[in-house]
Amino acid sequence: MLHDILEISERDEAPKFIGTKIFCIFFCFEWIVRFGAFRRKRDGLKDAWFVFDSVLVTSMVLETWVFTFIVFIMGGGGSAAGGGGNMGILRLA
Repeated sequence: MLHDILEISERDEAPKFIGTKIFCIFFCFEWIVRFGAFRRKRDGLKDAWFVFDSVLVTSMVLETWVFTFIVFIMGGGGSAAGGGGNMGILRLA
């Protein structure tokens, strides 16, 4: 029974992994476009929604690419590579 659960888990990881990467790329692109729309780039610090989105993009990039790369380099695997780590829980709060 445990073997069947592990097979389902491994099979479901690929779409989640790819979807997380695509969503992160899209959200980063949106952030870059919004940042480029400011005439003076410091005005981005005055816009509360832009600051909030900046925090979200930063946490998403850390979780999706940086932490995944660190786990890969350290020889780990499993759920951290799928983007379902602790940062996902923090993003819900």
